[in-house]
Amino acid sequence: MNLQQLEYILALEEHRHFVKAAEACFVTQSTLSMMVKKLEEELGAPIFDRKQKPLAPTPLGEKILRQARLILQQAGQLKAMVDWEQNQLGGRLRLGIIPTLAPYLLPLFLPSFLAACPDLQLELREMQTQDMERAMLAGDLDLGILALPFGHPALVQESLFYEDFLLYGDEFEMEKNYFLTEELDLSQLWLLEEGHCLRQQLVDFCALQLQKGESRQLNYLAGSLESLRMLVDYQGGFTILPRLAGQALPPKQQASLRSFAAPQPYREIGLLRPANFERQALLDLLKEQIWSHLPPACPRELPAAGKSWPVHFED
Repeated sequence: MNLQQLEYILALEEHRHFVKAAEACFVTQSTLSMMVKKLEEELGAPIFDRKQKPLAPTPLGEKILRQARLILQQAGQLKAMVDWEQNQLGGRLRLGIIPTLAPYLLPLFLPSFLAACPDLQLELREMQTQDMERAMLAGDLDLGILALPFGHPALVQESLFYEDFLLYGDEFEMEKNYFLTEELDLSQLWLLEEGHCLRQQLVDFCALQLQKGESRQLNYLAGSLESLRMLVDYQGGFTILPRLAGQALPPKQQASLRSFAAPQPYREIGLLRPANFERQALLDLLKEQIWSHLPPACPRELPAAGKSWPVHFED
């Protein structure tokens, strides 16, 4: 039994056809068929039912394929571990980040981070929290930047910084800079569609019982903060933006930003990683690069009781 045979049976599972699987593995059909047959003989059980069209795994074959996938993942980790030890800041890094943070945080630290690791191959993925969890548990993602808390026992979370929320609307009183939640007409609030963790945080903060379509002629399922901002600009009402998203607006739009009166709502942003993540030097560099490029209004610790956002945080 060897790793190549395991790669062949996984290719066969994916393509359900000997010719297509052989082409994907860059070998002849006869070579792939022979190697799969040898593996089945060694195991003493058929992995695939060749009578089915298209080809399908046997019930025992399903279990063998799951184990083969785990073995290949662990073998890949061995190779990666050696590469990381030889070049701590090189190799490939697969980094996921939630959509409500990616366009605003990445431009702050990414250029200097890449400059500090010229041998790094960075693969960025914008993804929601549930997809990030699945990818990391499957071994398809190395690190994630997301809103905390996160509670899966097999994954490790670490706080990075705190970010308060701002109100955005072009109809706010110009002389009023702070608003209590009870002063807001929540029927005019636009939120992201369901599935975004930011939406649930804001619903919980405002104690909203949202009913789709109520009090509005237009019911818009927004997939991004930029869509929400444009909706407010052209349709009226207001929305709630994380601070980094608000600070990224042009000056004209920033004039429409207002703050919540104390206590301000906020979210905690953190790093997510597998428990066996070994690249400590790269992890430390990533954190330092993020921290060194954050604006003062996004502190690494919560402001002291009684203080308002924004607050300048000193290390």
